[in-house]
Amino acid sequence: QGTDLQRDWANQSLELRIPRTAIGNPDKVNLLIMFLNKTGGSEWTYGMSPSTTASDAYKPTLTKYLQFDLTLTTDPIAQSPIKP
Repeated sequence: QGTDLQRDWANQSLELRIPRTAIGNPDKVNLLIMFLNKTGGSEWTYGMSPSTTASDAYKPTLTKYLQFDLTLTTDPIAQSPIKP
């Protein structure tokens, strides 16, 4: 079982599936999403989630992340996932 990546440029969406077994079957998972512009001489990060993680910058200080408890049956958003 490997990872699976689906891109839909028309709808501006990206889906990534990682089997829990590939990361040690954790009860909780911490997640931070960002994009990186790797253009030489003008590298910067942007589009972070959660959006309060940091401001778009060359070398941002990351302060927030998403945490999901995989043992719960509730909607992940209902878990108030933004930490700390």
